[in-house]
Amino acid sequence: MEEEVDVIEDYLARDENMTFHLLIQVLKGEATSKVRSLNLHTSPIFGLLRPWPKKLIPQAIKSFW
Repeated sequence: MEEEVDVIEDYLARDENMTFHLLIQVLKGEATSKVRSLNLHTSPIFGLLRPWPKKLIPQAIKSFW
């Protein structure tokens, strides 16, 4: 878990315009048209939390957002 948090925090430090909703989609690995248009489907955090239950991802992100 700590490794994932570090990767996410490093990525967010470089992309300050990421919205909460978009971040959740990227972490879940949801390649929506918005995610693809911003080329976020190629980012290192895309699908990083895919194995997690979908309900827990927003809760986990809120804890350090």
